[in-house]
Amino acid sequence: MTDKEFQQIWQKNRKAILSHDEEYQRIQNGYKQGSIVNWIIIIGGAAVGSSLPDFLPIQSAPLKWILAIAAGIIVIVVGLWIRSLFISTKTADEVEKEIMERYRKTLKE
Repeated sequence: MTDKEFQQIWQKNRKAILSHDEEYQRIQNGYKQGSIVNWIIIIGGAAVGSSLPDFLPIQSAPLKWILAIAAGIIVIVVGLWIRSLFISTKTADEVEKEIMERYRKTLKE
């Protein structure tokens, strides 16, 4: 089978094959912003940002709020980064290439 023939077969069956792969689906679902973990991280960042001005020993109100907003954003970014470490070390494209190579091998057999 030539590479061109394989690419045609792969494009025809790609969605079905990828929809049955657990690792690929886990990564794809991790990209979605609607997961409960994302909402917890965002709410946590907002809570830190909104409560921090009361604890800062700074007299300037605008400076307090700027620092609080920055702290909230940092909490959100770090939280999402840590969450991404638990999802996978591979990207969806890398996993798709691995699946494609496995599929190529099964067609050759």
